[in-house]
Amino acid sequence: MNDTIHIYNRWQGYTSDDCACEYCLYFDEAEKICCIEICCCFEEKQAALLQISDGKMEARRCPV
Repeated sequence: MNDTIHIYNRWQGYTSDDCACEYCLYFDEAEKICCIEICCCFEEKQAALLQISDGKMEARRCPV
């Protein structure tokens, strides 16, 4: 038996879909607004919006 372990699909960080406001605990779906003034997931959203593609950084504006 081979002792080598291969791990596929390693954690690559959050995607922008993972950080959508509709999944947040503080998001009011009835009024479609956030109930807190400062987003609790702001750092994760910024990291998700900075995507590395073809060796260069592409920055997109955070929706919050």
